[in-house]
Amino acid sequence: MANGDHTTCMEDQFGSEAIMSDSQQYGIETDSMTLQRFVLAEQKNHPEASGDFTNLLTSLLTAVKAISSATQKAGLAQL
Repeated sequence: MANGDHTTCMEDQFGSEAIMSDSQQYGIETDSMTLQRFVLAEQKNHPEASGDFTNLLTSLLTAVKAISSATQKAGLAQL
């Protein structure tokens, strides 16, 4: 693989090439608690919850992700 790729080839214990992802290579935690996961987990702890707050936060998260994506594509100066 080329050096610019996001994966690295290494030989495993049997001499075969093994591909390591960035999370394996750099120890990045990929199973972190997201806001969405936290809100859903907390909602389960409150059976009286109607889900309205969860829906509101989900809508806000979606809007923030859309804005983030548009900003990354266009750059701040072109917005």
